[in-house]
Amino acid sequence: MPYLRKREDSQDGQTLEGNEQYEGYVGDLAKEVSQRVGIDYIIRPVKDGKYGAQLDNGSWNGMIGELIKSVRFHNQSRTDQSEVK
Repeated sequence: MPYLRKREDSQDGQTLEGNEQYEGYVGDLAKEVSQRVGIDYIIRPVKDGKYGAQLDNGSWNGMIGELIKSVRFHNQSRTDQSEVK
């Protein structure tokens, strides 16, 4: 079984939604970690469908780019909140 792939439909023919649409090692791992740590998660394919490569301008695309943008956003949000105090 692959790391992660989208299922077609459930065995009883019902349309799958949310994280149940996916199967594979990564899906199983995410579910186990979320149960142990007590977090919620959403599996979402990256918009450009790429793993991530550095572009000529130094930025990244794919899932690496999305992670970098997310970290920058959350760090900026924390900075903005601390300046309000």
